[in-house]
Amino acid sequence: MQNLKRDLKENIIYLALWIILFTAPLLGEYIQSSRGEGFAFNWNVVFDIWMVFAAYFVIFLAHNFLVAPILIYRQKGGRYLLLAGVLVALFVAVQCSFHPAGPQGNRPPKPHKPTTEQPYGHHPVPPHDIHPEPPSRLLNGDMLHILVIVLLLGMNLGVKLYFKNERDRKKMQLLKSRNLEQQLDRLRYQLNPHFFMNTLNNIHALIDIDAAKAKTTIVDLSRLMRYVLYEGARTMVPLQRDIAFMNDYLQLMKIRYAEGVRITADFPTDAPEAEIPPMLFISFIENAFKHGISYKHDSFIDIRLNIDESQRICFTCNNSIHHQQTDTHQGGVGLSNIRQRLELLYQDSYTLDIRETAAEYRVRVSIPLKSNPNNASL
Repeated sequence: MQNLKRDLKENIIYLALWIILFTAPLLGEYIQSSRGEGFAFNWNVVFDIWMVFAAYFVIFLAHNFLVAPILIYRQKGGRYLLLAGVLVALFVAVQCSFHPAGPQGNRPPKPHKPTTEQPYGHHPVPPHDIHPEPPSRLLNGDMLHILVIVLLLGMNLGVKLYFKNERDRKKMQLLKSRNLEQQLDRLRYQLNPHFFMNTLNNIHALIDIDAAKAKTTIVDLSRLMRYVLYEGARTMVPLQRDIAFMNDYLQLMKIRYAEGVRITADFPTDAPEAEIPPMLFISFIENAFKHGISYKHDSFIDIRLNIDESQRICFTCNNSIHHQQTDTHQGGVGLSNIRQRLELLYQDSYTLDIRETAAEYRVRVSIPLKSNPNNASL
């Protein structure tokens, strides 16, 4: 469909050009005849010019549909130059065998005013012998026609190159979009299977201890899995749904770490109507639980999300750190994938600040609230 639209635009340009060219002689004759200087509208002049333009038009059609595609689409420069030269040579041959009259060729000369006294033996010269066309003028006329043909073919080539570049640019954008989509599919976050296994074990234990809480936990797990299966495959999701997903995840994790771990979360209750990529922040939360929790020492995880004054989403995740786990927290493929996903989604409009102290690991992510990421249209 897009190719048809571009071809239509290209043909409209050519049609407008030829309408202007074929209308110009009519307009010129009308202006000449309206001056009132003895000039009448002469259709013979118009038809002579139209004959020249018709020859131009035939050469243009041959170049547009037969010769130009050889260079534009097949990249055969030598063959194109050869065939374009043949077209020009053919036009020259036709011009040499037939010279149509110029714009003034068939216009009747001004009437000759006879004098009262004529020399003896002088006879009037017929009008057609008064101003014979010198060969130099014919040669200059041929050169002018050749120049017009060359310019016309150059214009045709330029227009076709422009629209070809437009098509190539659109194709490149489509390829980049598809490549971006494939990369994001590869990097799209999926919850660790151990999380589901541990959560099911916790629910099994809760059934005998607190049946009501076990039922609530099953509902939370069901809602979380539904989000992962359906919302996680989308390009963008409402910010409120992603916040609800993180809350469900934290509620399930609190069951596992009931003692010795302080888990706090601060999410806006009235989040704005904005969309973000699904499961963008859960990677940092899972890493905090994976690497910041110790059964031997008191641990904490502090998670916050807010909208700052510059209308940006600011996400922070701070967790305790233990020396034996420092190297594990810094390395791994997870953080590298997170950086790559943010780069693909937001390019230069995001910030990721990771800082580590002797007792704390801090992550801060800032993304634009209103501007959509690059793949929002995929």
